[in-house]
Amino acid sequence: MSQAKILVVGLSYKPDVADLRETPALKIMEHLVRSGAQVGYYDHHFSAPVPVSGTEVPAITAPQAFDADLVLLHTRHKEADLSWIGQDTVVLDATYRAEGLGNRVLL
Repeated sequence: MSQAKILVVGLSYKPDVADLRETPALKIMEHLVRSGAQVGYYDHHFSAPVPVSGTEVPAITAPQAFDADLVLLHTRHKEADLSWIGQDTVVLDATYRAEGLGNRVLL
């Protein structure tokens, strides 16, 4: 996975809350960082970098410009804008709530 660019969308443990307690997203990002991936996150509830494995995972404000190899949809917030996800974007949908996205793979 070395040098893969992965964007984690939605950090909180459940939709529509700004709470990182008990969220699996942090462990997932830790594993990705340790594997050598370049990781960013997109979540309108949070804007500061998140410390993971001795590094800070940046908040991405322009997700399309991040040019991710893979988008991991971790938490599907109702107010989250996903219009930037193109038909050629590979999306790993861990929420089962992203019907209609092109190249969507269910976790």
